[in-house]
Parts: sequence; C-alpha cells; structure tokens
Amino acid sequence: MDGAKVDVILEDLHVANPEAAKKIRTWCRAGGPPTTSTTKSLHELTQEPVTWLVEDLVHIVPELSAASIACDETTKPCPGLDSYLRCKADLDDADVIFSTHAMLCISTMRMHAGQPGLFPPFDAIFIDEAQDLESAMANVAGNDVSLRHLRAALREGTQTENISGRLWDKLDAALEQCRQSLDQMDGDCFIFPGHENEYPKFSKVCEDAEVLVSLLAKIRNKEGVTDAGWFAQIRQWRQALEQIVSAGTQ
Repeated sequence: MDGAKVDVILEDLHVANPEAAKKIRTWCRAGGPPTTSTTKSLHELTQEPVTWLVEDLVHIVPELSAASIACDETTKPCPGLDSYLRCKADLDDADVIFSTHAMLCISTMRMHAGQPGLFPPFDAIFIDEAQDLESAMANVAGNDVSLRHLRAALREGTQTENISGRLWDKLDAALEQCRQSLDQMDGDCFIFPGHENEYPKFSKVCEDAEVLVSLLAKIRNKEGVTDAGWFAQIRQWRQALEQIVSAGTQ
C-alpha cells in the first residue's frame, strides 16, 4: 500500500465519508494488519509479519480500488513499500509463493501489458477462495482517476520543472472545472454504455475532461524517458480521461 496515495484519499474522505476515513486511520495506526482469511493465513505462515497489504485495506473500505492505493514506480519510502520489498526479496529462491488475490491480478495485468510479472516463472497455481478472484480482478483492472491525486502529481511535476508555470495554471483551472462539473452530478450516478448522451450533466463532464486531456498531452518528460515513473503515471491517468471523453462522444 502506498502511504502517500492513502493520505491524499483521506483528505477527501474526512469530509465525504468520515466513517470510512476513521476505519482507514484505525487500520494504519495498528500497523496495517491482516484483515482477510487469506492474508491472516499468510501472516501466520511467514516468519516475518506481512503487513500493509492492499487487499486488507480494500477489505475494510470496499469503495477503494486496489489500483488507487497500490505501490508502483512512483512510490516513495513508506511502511507499505518496505513490506512490499521485503516480501519480494526472496521470491527467486522460494519453492512455494503465497500471494493475495490482488497481487496475483496485478501481476497478470502487467504481463498482459507486456511488462514483467511480479513473480518468477511457476509450474502450478492453487487459488484459495477462488470465488473472490473475479471481483479482485475487476477491482485491479478497473481504470480510474482521482482528480486530487492528479493535481498532486502535476504540482510535483511543476516543482521538478517537468511542467511550466503557464501550463500549470491552465491545468489547475481545468482540474477545478472538472471538479465543479462532477459536483453537479448525482452522488450515486451510473452511466451505462450507449446511454451517455441521455445525461446532460455527464456530457459537461466529458467536455471539461477533453480540455484537461488536451493539456495533459502537452506534458513532456524532462529527461525524455517516456517510461519514467512520474510521466508513466500521468500518461495512465490521461488514458483514463480519454476513455471518459470517448464514452461521451460516441
């Protein structure tokens, strides 16, 4: 679990869902302990504590998506990253590897995208509580974007001079416009494919998202390495926004 991502989410939840925010803070203060039967078993079988797992926090607050809080190339030092690196260190020498559903799904998604998987090659896989695997994959494979996370990353890009001050001003204004458009929508609104244009407020969200996408497309990684962690994350969020825009224009 990426601690910085959770901190950003807590800023919103503190107002929008105080009960969920309280549950997250309680779990964090307890040291990120296991909460599911799978992770509790994993905790008991290993010699060192296995804590700060994405699956455990999603189990406490199902509204969170695994992708929104998982460690990635941009994660800075935190207890979750320490736990992840500690668990991964001995993988190549292990005869048997225990994994959460979420981590297995994340590895599968990486391989599907042509990236290295998280595990070394294996001959067989046994899935406990396989009935939960489908929902875990849906949680991991879902493409989402948090405007607050995006704003924080863009502000970081401005500080590292990956984004000019003038472009940041435009991005900041576009983000605020998107936020205002989203606030106009009903809290529990679901847009089904093929019915997007029946909801005018969603069309406005798409229009504002399109402006934001065009501005994000102007960002160039300072080092010129398109797969650098920060730039790759911005690109992923831009692609998620492009899907929204596409849905509203079909």
